[in-house]
Amino acid sequence: YGAKHLGVFNQVLAIYSLLSQISIGGLHYSTLKYVSHNQKNIDSLSKIIISALLLSIPLSLFCGVITYFTSSMISGFFKSPGVGIGLILISPGLLFFSINKIILNVLNGLNLMRSFAIFQSSRYIFICFIIIIFKLLDYPGDNLVLVLTIAEIILSVILFGYLFYAVLPLKKISISKSWFFKHISFGVKGFMGGVLIMLNQKVDILMLGYFLTDSIVGFYSFASLIAEGIAQISIVLKRNIDPIIGEHFSNNNFFKIEFLSKKIKKLFPLVMFFIGVMTIFIYSFSIKIFTNSSEFDSSVIVMIILIFGIVLNSFYRPFLWILIQGGRPEIHTIMNAIIILFNIIGNILLIPYIGIYGAAIATSVAYAVEAILIKYFSSKYFDIHL
Repeated sequence: YGAKHLGVFNQVLAIYSLLSQISIGGLHYSTLKYVSHNQKNIDSLSKIIISALLLSIPLSLFCGVITYFTSSMISGFFKSPGVGIGLILISPGLLFFSINKIILNVLNGLNLMRSFAIFQSSRYIFICFIIIIFKLLDYPGDNLVLVLTIAEIILSVILFGYLFYAVLPLKKISISKSWFFKHISFGVKGFMGGVLIMLNQKVDILMLGYFLTDSIVGFYSFASLIAEGIAQISIVLKRNIDPIIGEHFSNNNFFKIEFLSKKIKKLFPLVMFFIGVMTIFIYSFSIKIFTNSSEFDSSVIVMIILIFGIVLNSFYRPFLWILIQGGRPEIHTIMNAIIILFNIIGNILLIPYIGIYGAAIATSVAYAVEAILIKYFSSKYFDIHL
């Protein structure tokens, strides 16, 4: 679809990712924590899951309505009519995203990682498949972000079926008012942490969208999306150890968390370095195949800068939610506020002078700062030396 439509798509995706964290209100954090702490208690699991799902519906609907009616104002801020159209198209998807996020965290908390991996990856398979259909039907590029909403709707149908068939039989469903208050209490403390994490991942796209054109955002995002995909490898590992960390916290086995960290640091950063180097070489070769513009060549340097920060980040990112698992969501929020502050200031200072390279440097530094703070706060609040 070209650099311009790619730039619009990724600006809308960045805003959508941010809004999705607001629309779920931290309920996915409380779901993960309480499910991982009650893995074998089916009665408690039923109350935890159903209460979280019921709470998510009005909040996400409200966010969807606000997004719809503020789309033109946000479009004006980015000086891009395409962004306004995109926001209208993704507003219904917020409801389904929130539902999906909660169910996926149920699977994560129960350590059903094969199922989690299948459903998590299905979202992106659906997106790719729908984009191909749109292209074959000559669907206009301005409306391309509709794929996000369609993919979430399809995933919701599948996840609901799996939840009530394989995880929580319908006859076991029960509701408890006390769990509504527990979710709200925990979610309020932690939801800003999720918003800030997502903002930290997308602030470069948003800042470039403000300072520069849709096409330039497209050139940058071609590299940044792939780099973000490499960063998700650390999140894959995090997902696998989240239920283990939750269990260790519930049993006060802090030394086992330290032992787990030592095992990960011996090998995982080296693996990430190898993957990062291979990605840079493959990317520099691939842009000549998938694009017909030499302007994309500048994105190779962007890729190198981002991969550097991602490799440094991999030492501690698998423990990103350790503060959540340890019952300190408010500190998790503070940590992410510090990270995003570094990122925003870096982007503001560097983008006007060195453009996309400035955004890449600021984002790479933010990755490194995140790793440092995970280690620091784990030691400070739990005396766990990662």
